[in-house]
Amino acid sequence: MFENLTKKKCRYFLTALFAAVGISYVAVAETANGNAETLQCDVCGLDQLTAPIDLEGASVTVDDISADRQYVTSSETPAVLVFDTDDDVAFGGSVHDNILIVKKGEGKIAFAKENSHTLGMIISNGTVSVSAENQLGPGTLTFAGGTLDVAQSFTQTEVIFDFTGDVGTINVAEGAVLTISNQFFKTENGVFTKTGAGEIVVATQFLEFSNKARWVI
Repeated sequence: MFENLTKKKCRYFLTALFAAVGISYVAVAETANGNAETLQCDVCGLDQLTAPIDLEGASVTVDDISADRQYVTSSETPAVLVFDTDDDVAFGGSVHDNILIVKKGEGKIAFAKENSHTLGMIISNGTVSVSAENQLGPGTLTFAGGTLDVAQSFTQTEVIFDFTGDVGTINVAEGAVLTISNQFFKTENGVFTKTGAGEIVVATQFLEFSNKARWVI
């Protein structure tokens, strides 16, 4: 198995664990698509132990989005994490550091945990579903044809919503209210569409739009 993984240019991490819980060590290989595979486990009784994946400033496309992985980068070079799926999946992991998230594919990815990545997110296709402010992370949320699904009420204070030059949709579930506060809401030359039975409150003084922008409410 180790020879095969070496040919795939996998990286190996030896994770030291507390002996008190009966685990001596687990070796985890992280593959280029962001998946993890347990190579060896001594008396741990676990099927799999996942470790943070270091993108190291690279662009990585993840095909196992349902895995509860933590993505980081140790490089000063910006990294790109592409979630590409045509299915509806729940992502129980998180993204941090100098990383840009790009959503591709027709499917929906539902975030469940806090994300602190600093380079924002691009929704180029499909849907990103969130239920709390910190799930989008700070930075700019750029709409390039995709949809943001708001499942529960929250106030967004750290994200710049950008529809500039493209189209995007915000769907708000029935009974939910999305309040956009203290940040830019840009729709210059773009098309912003609101769907769903819920409400959007734009409570920001930094509203940018032009006569070529179009709002569909």
